[in-house]
Amino acid sequence: MIIWLYGENTYDSRQKLKQLVNKFKQKFDIGGLNLIYFKEKWEIDELYQAATSAPFLAPKKMVIVENISKHIKESNADTMAGFWAKIPAETILVLWEQEEKVLDKLFKAMPKKEIFYYKFPLLTPSEVKAWLRQKAREKDTEIDLSAQGLLLEKVGYDLWRLDSELEKLKARAGQGKILSEHVNELVDTRLEDNVFIFCNFLVQRKPVQALAALEQLIEADFSETELLNKLVWQLKVLLKLKSYADANPALDPGLAAKELGLHPFVVRKASPLLKDFKLSELRETYKKTLELDNNIKLGRISPRLGLEIIVSQF
Repeated sequence: MIIWLYGENTYDSRQKLKQLVNKFKQKFDIGGLNLIYFKEKWEIDELYQAATSAPFLAPKKMVIVENISKHIKESNADTMAGFWAKIPAETILVLWEQEEKVLDKLFKAMPKKEIFYYKFPLLTPSEVKAWLRQKAREKDTEIDLSAQGLLLEKVGYDLWRLDSELEKLKARAGQGKILSEHVNELVDTRLEDNVFIFCNFLVQRKPVQALAALEQLIEADFSETELLNKLVWQLKVLLKLKSYADANPALDPGLAAKELGLHPFVVRKASPLLKDFKLSELRETYKKTLELDNNIKLGRISPRLGLEIIVSQF
């Protein structure tokens, strides 16, 4: 069996991955002895050995591979065709991809049966609102409609940040409903404002000022991880807007916000930066930032070093 999780909505895809792992452990291997992860550098032979060998004292094994398309070149498509065919029934192979675009030739050779696809695209504004209400119910709390609107205005549609803020708001509200006054009290917009300034210096190729802005953010007790998540989100917004603006030179912020699923305020604030970037440059920067973000999550480099590398690459 092959399960493929992919898409830009990494929050929900990560949650799905956790569900699959927990279900596997409960049903087949409570100790997790037959859970094998491939996150860092590896060779096809290593993956083949892990996927085709027999489980250890259990009926099934689960092999999880992250971003396989970044590890395997299209020239290996024929080799992989044989690999897919030899995966035994005892192996559950889970492929997690951060990007929707993968190597088509690599996956055309996959078997047509016993393969399950789960796509996780970015949510639309209405879907984020529904997601937020559902997430509040899962946390045994409730959020007032006005508080929900205010939270989205302050934070945007970053699901990772929304989940984090919701935890704090739940603790503040206690047994009651989350209200606007709680959002105003606890949700700090300085991160968004200062990250925007940081991004502004980056796109203007002002590394000295960018590093100074970074130091101010860190001195203000914003975690490097939270800062990096917000930077990735803002670069993604700029990339979507730049692509849209190149196709629609007479940019209408209201229409762009509606068609791209962004908050109008976000579009109005980011639009002036578009002139400082070529689309190809922005794509490359976003790609490198995602790679650094992935390396940080894998523990290869520290968040602080990752941020400093990003500044140096602009």
